[in-house]
Amino acid sequence: ILMDQSSSMASMNDAAYEGARELIEGVPETARIVFSTFASDICLGDAMNRQTALSTVVCRVANGSTSMYDGIIRAISQIDQTSADVESTKQTLIIITDGQDTSSRGSHNEACAALLRMANRGSRVVFLGANQDAVMAARQLGIPAGNALSYASNANGQRLAFRAASEAQRAYRTTGTAQFTQLQRAASM
Repeated sequence: ILMDQSSSMASMNDAAYEGARELIEGVPETARIVFSTFASDICLGDAMNRQTALSTVVCRVANGSTSMYDGIIRAISQIDQTSADVESTKQTLIIITDGQDTSSRGSHNEACAALLRMANRGSRVVFLGANQDAVMAARQLGIPAGNALSYASNANGQRLAFRAASEAQRAYRTTGTAQFTQLQRAASM
């Protein structure tokens, strides 16, 4: 999970962490979870089991600007380094944001290249975006439209978006494919 912690997320921060915990609760006990954040600085988390993740993912203060490209590049670099140690797993990166990149040192092209590396090895990237057309923003990053979901920037919209992401993730683990439905898209708005 790669979550925006910039100052614009402040009004949604509690609901975002609640949603992240719901995503974590939905993964198998044997899954490895990394929870990372981006704002002006990038905070990469460590791989942990579900129980540890649930006890350590606590709401942090949202402040700073949006370094989403840097967050993507560094999170995928971390995944690249650990992927060799992981035997045939279904990896997913879930990006959660409420805006466009405003302060990355890395470029849009570098972020796209990192996302393409994930896609080329069969990993899945999900993009949840508030206050924007998440499908268009995801496409600009090379993320398939079916893996992107816009949500209303309120607690209910966020809760329904995270629930949809959790449902899609369960479907992906079971079938190897999953896309957001029109019903999920309508409900999260």
